[in-house]
Formats: sequence, structure tokens, C-alpha cells
Amino acid sequence: MTEPSLSAVKLNVHFDDRNIEDVLHPDFLMHEDAIKQYLGIWQIISHYVIFSQAKRVLEFGTREGYSTQLFSKVLRKTEGRLWTVDKDDHKIAPEIVKEMDNVTFIKQNVMDKNWIDTIGAGPNAGRGEPEFDLL
Repeated sequence: MTEPSLSAVKLNVHFDDRNIEDVLHPDFLMHEDAIKQYLGIWQIISHYVIFSQAKRVLEFGTREGYSTQLFSKVLRKTEGRLWTVDKDDHKIAPEIVKEMDNVTFIKQNVMDKNWIDTIGAGPNAGRGEPEFDLL
């Protein structure tokens, strides 16, 4: 049995109906092993979130929103929530963002640490020590 071609590899996430070749950096696409590693890492992270029953995940850097979408999808299985912090606007299509009701987008510089007040939940709320199951 032969391995599927790269064009058959798709993430189970919305990318405006584009496949993985359309959403990853061109230099990255030159290395099929890197794509397999990327997908493998996401499989491991997904299993970890489900196995640990993670409820609160913090992501630094939304950028294009690929991992944000993946976290949102897997956190639905644990009834969890994602906070994603980035100083720039994300590039996720508005119709996709509407579906991501378990994600809080925080547009602030991570290094300023003002974003911590935005989260403010859990037993350490108000003490600048929010608790998360995965960073």
C-alpha cells in the first residue's frame, strides 16, 4: 500500500476550503516530512487535551489561526475554552470565528502582561495567577 500523496492530506479544520498546501508557508511545503511531523504533533496534542480533560488552554500567538481552530475543535470534546493572545489581528474568516464560541481572542502584546486581567478566572482570579491545563 502506498502512502497518500501530499495533495490528499487535509487538516480537519476550515481553511476557506483550501488544502494544506494552500495554507502553509511555501518553504515548509518543500519538506513533506515536516508536514507529517506537524500533523503528528497536532494528533499528540489533541490526544493530550482529550486524555487530560483540559478545560482551560492558553495560546500565545494567534497569527493565521491554524492552531487556534484546531484547539477550538478539540476543546469542544472536553467542554473546554481557549484564550489566544496576539498583538496583531488574527486572519481567521469571520464566519469561522462565529463558530468558535469557546475561544476568547485577546489583542494585546504578550510581553505587556495586561492580558492577564482579561482572563481573570479560576481560584487565583484577581491575583494575577490564572490557571491553565495547557499552555
